[in-house]
Amino acid sequence: MLYLTKLLEKVSLAFLALFVAVMMAMVFLSVIGRFWPIIYFPWYQEVSTGCFIWVGFLGASIGVKQGGHFLVDVVSKRFKKTGKKYLSLMVYLLVLIVSVIMLRIGYDFTKLGMMTISPLTKLPSTWIYISVPIGASLSLIYSIEKILAVLGILDTDYEII
Repeated sequence: MLYLTKLLEKVSLAFLALFVAVMMAMVFLSVIGRFWPIIYFPWYQEVSTGCFIWVGFLGASIGVKQGGHFLVDVVSKRFKKTGKKYLSLMVYLLVLIVSVIMLRIGYDFTKLGMMTISPLTKLPSTWIYISVPIGASLSLIYSIEKILAVLGILDTDYEII
């Protein structure tokens, strides 16, 4: 399982970097296009918004994998080792529940996206909506890994709170 999650993390980080780069390029070209209309295309904003959504959901899943969520860090400092273990278990169980809910809602969103075409890019809106179930699936996988690590069933290289 560790090999799979490490591979998923590397792929996610690569796509995260790609989406950030594309988003920055689109915003830059959009701003420049205001002054030089010859390089302006109306779909810049739509592509940058889609990339921003992808960055949000992929970034959230990476936060689960690396244990980088702010609340967990702030609250965990108030507990001793046993309390931290139970807090970690509770947090990752909540992440698991939210991920399952988001996966279900994201599936419905993706089906809706298959029926709509983006007016500017002429692409199906699925490319944006599918970020929800993909991000939720990754968060689900990473939270299962964390729960197994907290229970001592799986050794990970990340610190559990």
